[in-house]
Amino acid sequence: MDTDDSVKEEQHISKDDSNKGGDEPKCFHLLNTLSDLLMLPKDMLMDRSIRTEVCPSISLPLVKRILCNFTPDEFCPDPVPGAVLEAVNAECIIERRLSGETSSSFPYAATPVMYTPPSSADVAEKVAEAGGTSQLTRSAS
Repeated sequence: MDTDDSVKEEQHISKDDSNKGGDEPKCFHLLNTLSDLLMLPKDMLMDRSIRTEVCPSISLPLVKRILCNFTPDEFCPDPVPGAVLEAVNAECIIERRLSGETSSSFPYAATPVMYTPPSSADVAEKVAEAGGTSQLTRSAS
């Protein structure tokens, strides 16, 4: 092993260590934010300033849904206290009334899809363009 090789290797290792800092972009931003939210003590989630500091990209209705669907496991064996759910729900209702929102569910319902079949003239034209004979023409019988 050459001395130049060992110096290059040490520089490469130190560059790798410096890249492990906060400079790397996070690939799963929402997942990381959700993880931060669930790591907090649940009673801290009653405070709006803490919620917006820890998870600014998660809206209040989504926080409410996450907390309602939370299932205790080996990492967090305690369920979400009822007082926390009530406080978040009350704040969600107040926020909805102040903003004038009429929809009360997440995800929001989409308008139904309307299918309009193509006209027979359009179909006959496309079949003719494709080189086939159109069987949609009416013949007098």
